[in-house]
Amino acid sequence: MAKVIGLATTAIIESLVEQGKISKPLSLDRPVASGRLRPRSRRSVSEKVSEQRD
Repeated sequence: MAKVIGLATTAIIESLVEQGKISKPLSLDRPVASGRLRPRSRRSVSEKVSEQRD
């Protein structure tokens, strides 16, 4: 799965859908995150990123 990011990607995405390379989501509505707190990091995120780069 590739993530396409950009301001002018609508035409590219529509073209890929027409070619059958990707499909549209079954639902265009995004679920609402409610009733839960945001996850918190137990330690510095920069330390975790540094570890992953090694």
